[in-house]
Amino acid sequence: MSRIPAAVLALILTRSGDLCEVCGRRAESTHHRKPRGMGGSKDPAAHSPANLLRVCGDGARGCHGMIESNRTASYDNGRLVRQGDSPTDVSVLLRHGWVLLTDGGWYVPAGTADGGKADMTDTYVTRARAALLAALGDTERDWEREPRLLDLYTLLVLIKGTECSAEDVHDAWAVARQRERPGHPALVPFSLLDDSAAKLDIPYRDEIRSAARQWGGVS
Repeated sequence: MSRIPAAVLALILTRSGDLCEVCGRRAESTHHRKPRGMGGSKDPAAHSPANLLRVCGDGARGCHGMIESNRTASYDNGRLVRQGDSPTDVSVLLRHGWVLLTDGGWYVPAGTADGGKADMTDTYVTRARAALLAALGDTERDWEREPRLLDLYTLLVLIKGTECSAEDVHDAWAVARQRERPGHPALVPFSLLDDSAAKLDIPYRDEIRSAARQWGGVS
């Protein structure tokens, strides 16, 4: 079985930040969107950047395992590509939304025809957000349903970094909750919270600090 060329691997590591391109956790393996079949493939396109995704887990667990075990859904969302199709022409649903992958190692918003450099991840904001999702790990929160709170926690990664406090976390949460649940009993200054409520912010403080260290944008 042929190996992924070093130059191609460098492109997809840069594109992904070596985070799972599906969920944002730390990447552990490389997935081929167009299956190679038994014994691999001599087709050089098999190792093209558009055909490769950095994902968490392996063929039996994580997002890699999810792709392999739910093949019908994976063909529908572009994480698998049928043999008659080109990976550059098949849009794929990743953590940033629907995109096209180019052989230059870029994301292009789905529907963009010119194939220009419309990289959707190579900004300090999206990298900080991805680092935060990786640090949050298997949290009980469904972050897809709380994008406002996730944005505010990402802001803490950027502006507070490793100096983030539990009070900062509480204030960010309060801003998000003010519109949704203005009568929530915890919508009080951090200093007025009882000990049990205040302790709930500590894990998020630690995860935001961890994301800042991983992201590297804040010392």
